[in-house]
Amino acid sequence: MANNIMSNGIYNHFLTSYASNDITKADSHKKDELKDIYKSIVRINKDSPLYLLKQDSVNEETAIAFKESARKLQGDLAMLKGDGDSGDFNNKVAFSSDTEAVSATYIGQASADPPSFDITVERLAQSQVNTGNFLPNEKSALEEGSYFFDAKIGEQSFEFQFSIGANDTNLDIQQRISRLINKAGVTLEAEVISNENGENAIEVKASKQSLKQGQTRQFDIMDALNSPRHGIVPYFGLGNTSIEPTTAQFTIGGETHTSQSNHFTVASVYEIELKEPTNGQDPVHIGVKSDNDALVENVKNLVSSYNTFLDSVSSSDENMPARTKMQTSIKSVASQHIGSLGQIGIGQLENGHIELNEESLRQMQSQAQDPSELMVPVKEFADHLKSISKEIMLDPMKFTQRPIVNYKNPGHEYANPYMTSEYSGMMFNNYC
Repeated sequence: MANNIMSNGIYNHFLTSYASNDITKADSHKKDELKDIYKSIVRINKDSPLYLLKQDSVNEETAIAFKESARKLQGDLAMLKGDGDSGDFNNKVAFSSDTEAVSATYIGQASADPPSFDITVERLAQSQVNTGNFLPNEKSALEEGSYFFDAKIGEQSFEFQFSIGANDTNLDIQQRISRLINKAGVTLEAEVISNENGENAIEVKASKQSLKQGQTRQFDIMDALNSPRHGIVPYFGLGNTSIEPTTAQFTIGGETHTSQSNHFTVASVYEIELKEPTNGQDPVHIGVKSDNDALVENVKNLVSSYNTFLDSVSSSDENMPARTKMQTSIKSVASQHIGSLGQIGIGQLENGHIELNEESLRQMQSQAQDPSELMVPVKEFADHLKSISKEIMLDPMKFTQRPIVNYKNPGHEYANPYMTSEYSGMMFNNYC
């Protein structure tokens, strides 16, 4: 039996609206780390005065946006930290001899000795595309009333329901069906396309390239058996497959492999993304950069992460007081360290961004007896960023407008178990 599209739509709304966009190793915690987070929240609530929170969407969205930006920065810093305290900015960095064809990211241990290899790309994984019948923009020949059709995706079926009015044109209905599919959030994307004759058709494609083992199709669209009227699928050609789904095919070390998607791992140390076939050209070489190049690359990544963090909290014009308060806090972190950072070629611009003079850093590397000593000010800066990002994640409401109602009685504070309800909703936003 087909699932009710309304309940599936609700589920996908919450999934796409509230689940974080990406997951990093900073989002997983050990038991003692979770206890530390809980104790920190209790300590904040115990020592904080009672605030009057303004319940409006602007404050809520601002706090969640700040928390998400801080979480993203935490993930970037965790990637740069490497393995253990001695691994800071000592991560290996992968390289590809042709980034337009194949990109590579190093995901292994810093102490590992990863192999290099050559890869040729014969074929990319491709999503299934259904292209409907091209019809003129005139009154539809279909009977007015309600229509149901099913989309079977893998082992799941989704039922779509809509109505046709007496004066609806083909284009009106095509646009309605396209919107219905896109809003459902069921890994299908639809759009209305036109040909040179001015006729229109519905194009439906799978939003993911993966093709599961044993499957030859990613989806099928058909009239629903319980539909009050039939013929909607053949009329618009929703079941016409114009591009069949394919797996990726590539060769590593003379051995041919296939993958269900263009994104996969190799030897548990490289994350590979295929972008285009090599078409008989030289193989793409994948390996890791030298220690000096890796160090420079990691510093560049830190600079980029800081600037991205600053930009992300500066993007909202709806909550200027909170934005200004947050910007000041972030810029002050860089200002406190810019003296020592300047010694290795990192400067601060007027807008608060920082920039790296790569030539200066490389020159100091070549002259230093111990290049790792150059990273001391960088590590201190990164630790400070980690501290403020943790502070933001624990209490993002502190940067929003919240008038103080009263202060707690000094010396008689107690942990209020209900105080976390101020932002408990965000605690369930996939992370603490």
